[in-house]
Formats: sequence, structure tokens, C-alpha cells
Amino acid sequence: MKWRPKTLHNAMLPIMILTWVTGLSLFEYPLQTPQLGLSFVYIFINTSAYYYAYSHEPIIEILNQNGIRHIVFKILKYANFFISACCVIIGWHYYRAYKIIIKRLELLDEALENLGIPNNYRAILINCWIKTFIWITMIVVVISFDIHFLIQRFDFGTCLHLCYLLHYPIHLNSVVDFTFTSILK
Repeated sequence: MKWRPKTLHNAMLPIMILTWVTGLSLFEYPLQTPQLGLSFVYIFINTSAYYYAYSHEPIIEILNQNGIRHIVFKILKYANFFISACCVIIGWHYYRAYKIIIKRLELLDEALENLGIPNNYRAILINCWIKTFIWITMIVVVISFDIHFLIQRFDFGTCLHLCYLLHYPIHLNSVVDFTFTSILK
């Protein structure tokens, strides 16, 4: 049995799920029904966990921070927190514009279908699944390499902690870029 998405929004569901999990857009349950309260609580928990992970005293001791290292660590901490917050704010700010663009594209597809040009939402869905799979694979490989190199110096829990601190804002930003380029295609 083949699932055939009826709208562009449904065809882009893999990318939407990725943005929901990372907190870059509002949860929609049921589909196309945004849940502002749930989304806000989820983002607050994510942001608090990230800030706590950076503020956790043992991580500072593990990295043996003193003098200039401590200053660089503080700058990195606030820069990463700022990048994460900007990604989430931008995602939420442009949520409505994103929905309007999707609606306009669906209307355009409907007009083209009335002219005899069929829409191919199934191909878009498959393309989105492939892109999402490649993105997740890339993230797993990058984190695995970092853990491989960190495991020589630290225990596994500390390696995961350090990877989380380093990769969280970078991957949030990459999801924003990934979503934008997927819409352009």
C-alpha cells in the first residue's frame, strides 16, 4: 500500500517532524493545528536543560578551566546559547509566513492540476524522507567521531555531555538551513 499525500504540507511531513523535535516550529496535533502552550513548554525545557548543562560545575572542572580558558568558555557558552535562542525565535517568528507560503504553493499546484499538469506530492515526500535520513546520518557520524576522539580523555557520559554542548546550537542552525533549502526545492 502506497501512501499518497494529498497536500504539500503532508508531503513535507518529515521535515516538519524534524523542526518539531528540535523545537524550531510549533507542534501541530492534529496536523495544521498549532499547539502554542505545548510548544512553549517543550522549548523552555530544552533551553533550560542546555543552560544547565553549560552551568554544571563538574564540566568546568573537567575542562580544567582557568584564566583565559575560563573567559573563552564563558564567551562560547553565551554565543552558543544566543545562537540556539535565535534559531528558535526565527523559527517561531516565521512560522506564520511559512504556513502562508505552503498554502500559496498548494493553491498554485491546484491551479496547475486544473490545467492538466499533475502534482507529484509522493516524489516530494520521498525526497523529504531521503534528505531527512541523510541529515540524521550526518549528525550521527559527526557525533560518533567526536565521541571517538573524546573517549580517550573522558568517560562516555562526559563525552556525551561535551558533544551536546558543542553540537546542539550547530545542529539547530543546520535544521533551519535544511528546512529553508527544502522549501526552495
